[in-house]
Amino acid sequence: MGWALVGMALAIQVSVIGLFFLPILLLGPLVLARLTGAAEALGVVGGGGSVIALIGLLNLDYHPCPNGTVVLPPGQTSYECGGFDGTPWLIVGALLMVGAVLVFWWLRGLRTDHQRHSPTGR
Repeated sequence: MGWALVGMALAIQVSVIGLFFLPILLLGPLVLARLTGAAEALGVVGGGGSVIALIGLLNLDYHPCPNGTVVLPPGQTSYECGGFDGTPWLIVGALLMVGAVLVFWWLRGLRTDHQRHSPTGR
């Protein structure tokens, strides 16, 4: 969970509010490196992916602007278009989150398997 917060703080650095998350980004890895193992650091990827997926979710109502003149139907007084397509952001964010979880489980399985087959049992 802590590493995911670091990943989220890293992803938010590109935004206007990123400065407020800078302490998490700077101090989090120092504290977490002492408390957790290397596999848990994959939370950075998952946390960053969650921010990317959230940006994608918030922009799923994307409407591209048509080329040329927009003709409004009777009774309609305005037309909105623009923004960016959130679908690729949502897909990439979801892949990062799922990928981080799968690699974490795989690494944990390797570590558990290694412990079972070591002569000391540790």
